[in-house]
Amino acid sequence: MRIRIIIPLLITSACLILPYFSDVFACLVFIAIALLLYFSQTISSKKNKIIFIVLSISIWHLVVLFWFNHDYSVSLMDTLSIIVLSITILLFFLLLFFFFSRYVGRYYPILFINIWMLYEIMLVEWDIPFPMLSLGSVFGNFAPVIQWYSITGVFGGTLWILLVNFLFLELFINRKITVPLPLILVIPIIISCIMYFNRREESGKNMSVIVVNNNLENNNYFDKTIDLLYKDKDDNVKLIVCPEGLFDISDRSFQVNRYFSAIKRLLQSNYNQAELIIGGELKSIEKSSNNSALYFNLAVLLNSNGMVAFRNKKILVPFGEIIPYKKIFGKSENIKKAVKKEISYLPAYDTIFNRRNCKVLPLICYELYFGNKIRNYAVQNDFDIICCLSNEYAIPTKAYYKQFNRMSRIQAISFQCPVIKSTIHGNSLIVKSEGDIIKTAYNTNEILKRTVILKSVNTYYKKLGYKAAISLWGIFIFLFILKERLCLK
Repeated sequence: MRIRIIIPLLITSACLILPYFSDVFACLVFIAIALLLYFSQTISSKKNKIIFIVLSISIWHLVVLFWFNHDYSVSLMDTLSIIVLSITILLFFLLLFFFFSRYVGRYYPILFINIWMLYEIMLVEWDIPFPMLSLGSVFGNFAPVIQWYSITGVFGGTLWILLVNFLFLELFINRKITVPLPLILVIPIIISCIMYFNRREESGKNMSVIVVNNNLENNNYFDKTIDLLYKDKDDNVKLIVCPEGLFDISDRSFQVNRYFSAIKRLLQSNYNQAELIIGGELKSIEKSSNNSALYFNLAVLLNSNGMVAFRNKKILVPFGEIIPYKKIFGKSENIKKAVKKEISYLPAYDTIFNRRNCKVLPLICYELYFGNKIRNYAVQNDFDIICCLSNEYAIPTKAYYKQFNRMSRIQAISFQCPVIKSTIHGNSLIVKSEGDIIKTAYNTNEILKRTVILKSVNTYYKKLGYKAAISLWGIFIFLFILKERLCLK
């Protein structure tokens, strides 16, 4: 392959990849798509153009998603299959763009953004959801810059990034731009900073919380977690959040078991005003349609009197907790070995914890990524705080927990409520409603204690979901077409 293709390939791939691994390079995402399209236009050979686009997208996906192979339950072949599937979907959408772009002329940026937004929505809505590649998530650690995500959600960030990319593309091609770059790039940041400093002055109801961060090297997580909590005593604490996967019981012993009894004794002794949320697995005596046992991934709420409520995980990890499209993937022996037991879900057990002190939405690990599905709980029964129970033992890589942290801050901003994340072998944190991390721990055995402020703000994103970003994009298209018509006159 000629060097004039290799150099653009390396530059484009670097601009697509680096923002996901380091905040220092986050701004490269503003030119990554522009470079992809610009270099593809400068390559005259159709064959080389196809090679360039396929390799750019493939390298991006392969590097950014390869952390999935660190999951001890997933084979290298399964990881590559997932990545190839993700690449194929994006290439299909890009093929649609290049096919229809010849019919839209100078309006091709509108077509491209429509197709890309459709691609990102599909990533979170179909049966193999993989939202880690959303462009808008790159700025998750820049809380002052993305306060307007409370209006549009992460898809508004993707729209913003794509608009700026097309301004740079116009600059690369024509050496000038028709729309002032600061209008699109800087004004949203200024508005966001004003929102950020105003929100920091807002008051609300205070609640003292404890978050357990666990870094144990054996499987005795539950007992060690209880021992850790016994080292502190505070009757002012209202909520304790523990990680996912700390107990394993059957439904015959669901009400009375050694785990819940130990928690009762702990709360009565050291935290008599607190309620505790803990994650674990429930095995049902009922059988599934293929006569195998039913398993549920639960978040359970307990107080000093015992179990109060529970919720089962709804959004299950494809190829980890469930086999999607079983007629296709269910035939793979590697996938069957990876998914040793499929997790079930029952709508009747899907609810928020409506307590005296506040309304808690308990999410389990992967569910935190899905803003539009979190929004459904807000529509049905609004919540004051999000608690995420996670277990990152299976994926011991910093790339994973960094993505997780970005999404924690984005959801706090989108829903204007605190986000609390408790994990094993990862990064536990407490995030304020404006996206600031007020306490964090990584790979340590400790408890995090802080007071959080509950504001109960009804954001536009809670009301509208995707519709907010789509409406904003519709307004922009209208103004763009209006400007073009006026210029013609």
